Amino acid sequence: ENAMLLTCFHLVKRFGSGGMVMLWFMGNDAGEAEGMEAKILSGKLTVKARLNISLAKLQALGWCRFELAECDEGRVIIRVFENFEDIVTKGLANYRNTFLRGFLVGLVSVFFNKACRGVELKCINRGDPYCEFMIR
Repeated sequence: ENAMLLTCFHLVKRFGSGGMVMLWFMGNDAGEAEGMEAKILSGKLTVKARLNISLAKLQALGWCRFELAECDEGRVIIRVFENFEDIVTKGLANYRNTFLRGFLVGLVSVFFNKACRGVELKCINRGDPYCEFMIR
């Protein structure tokens, strides 16, 4: 866990926006892999149920606390509390939760069977009470 946190910090510190792009793709690949595994294990459950199961799994692993605020075919909104990525990158100016955003986009893309995009609407490091991601 600490190795992952240090990797995030040093990639961005050393490579700037290029490091953030690498983190996004790493997160996206991991999210797609989680989505494929969840689809196999969850059978014919709804997308909302699959998302809740996947987010609960990540929460149990200590990533963050998640709240699925909205989930329909058009968009998904996920609120994140106690985000591991925010904790490690607190000292980096203008950092966005790149790895987690990529992960969530990959996960949702697999569940909806279409390419999605994600944006971080709120961030703890910008003074908001939680991080919030919208994926379409």
